[in-house]
Order: sequence, then C-alpha cells, then structure tokens
Amino acid sequence: MIILFFKFIYRKLYFELYFMLKINGDVIMKFFKISSLFFIILFIIGDLFLFFRKTDGSGIENNFANQVVSLMILGALFLIILIVHIIVYHNIKR
Repeated sequence: MIILFFKFIYRKLYFELYFMLKINGDVIMKFFKISSLFFIILFIIGDLFLFFRKTDGSGIENNFANQVVSLMILGALFLIILIVHIIVYHNIKR
C-alpha cells in the first residue's frame, strides 16, 4: 500500500514537472543522480556526527552501545529513503 502511494506521488510530480517545464528524461535522470549523491553525503555526515560526539542528545555521555543504537536508527531512516529512491529509479528508467 505504501509503495502504491509513493508511486502515485512520484508519477504526479514527474508528469507535472515534465509537462510544465517541457524537459526530457536526461535532465530528470541527472537531477535524480544529484539528489541521490546528496542523500549519501548527508548520511555519511550524519554517521560521523553521531559517532564522534561526546554526549548524547539528552546530555548522557556517549558510549559504544549508544553510538550503535543511534547509527541503527539513522540506518533505518536511510533504508526507507533508499527504498523510495529505488522505486523512483525504476519508474524513471521505464
């Protein structure tokens, strides 16, 4: 159900962008690659920030267990973004 929702949103945005700006698929693919690179860089910066900070968000001193939990939460968020990116990539290539 969630996948169908994202497909609907993607198709609506894609067709609006395509018909309003009259651009071809190459420009959309370049934009997709740039946005994918942006999310990967953002994930790496977030990982480094979470791993090297001294205290947690609540003020507790960060130990290895807290770092791993924080990285797992950020990794789960990244996985959701990655799944959406794969769906969008599949729809662009069609």
